[in-house]
Amino acid sequence: MCESVVYSFIVEWYKDESGLIEQFKLNFYPDDNSVEMYDLKHHRLFLRKLKQADLKVSDLYIGSSVNILSRHLRIVQFADEFTSNALSGNSERCVCIISPLGTCSAGKYIGQFEDNGFKIVNLKLLYLDSTDVRTYFSNSLECKYLDKLASILTDGGTIAVELMRRNANSVLKEMIYGKSVDNYDLFANTDVFVLAQTPEAAAVQAHLLFSTTLNQKNRNTTNIQDSTCAVVKPHAVRSGPS
Repeated sequence: MCESVVYSFIVEWYKDESGLIEQFKLNFYPDDNSVEMYDLKHHRLFLRKLKQADLKVSDLYIGSSVNILSRHLRIVQFADEFTSNALSGNSERCVCIISPLGTCSAGKYIGQFEDNGFKIVNLKLLYLDSTDVRTYFSNSLECKYLDKLASILTDGGTIAVELMRRNANSVLKEMIYGKSVDNYDLFANTDVFVLAQTPEAAAVQAHLLFSTTLNQKNRNTTNIQDSTCAVVKPHAVRSGPS
């Protein structure tokens, strides 16, 4: 009889009452969507095997957060070689820049990303000046293109989107620029840009855009009247259209 597949992760739980971070090993059994947890500090079982019907393999990647019995757990690494080999390829990340010209169509582009199997990891509205453009994209782009890019991205709000899926960078470039991704015109579609050429460059770009403080010069992101605000909770985003 074949053994059931088990994916294992190291997770962190921040305890509000004490301000401490505790580490656990989280095992996920995709055959029946169950989980169990081991306390790494005290070397003992913390949570017996329990079904989590709403948890999917696609939710489990480094940097993601899962909720187990009201515990907010952040996945920080794979716990074994089997899990790393099986799932690390699914979590390649890339960055797409939606320019001020394309922000009105942002919903259309985000829908296309999801239709092509991408998971949205980060999304941020930015107001950039020419110095920002050089700071955040010079590692991915030749100098001769930076001035033209700056003239486009500094004309209003720009949306940066970090996406994840298997072969994310090549799939995204093919979506935006067509099949000839080795010889394409960067400015053929000025609504959206893929500026990182490799997964490594995309990781650097994502860190600069999402993990560092941008100089936003205290600009308001909106200036509208007679409007309302809708907040969509993460579990609703994960479940997709009803």
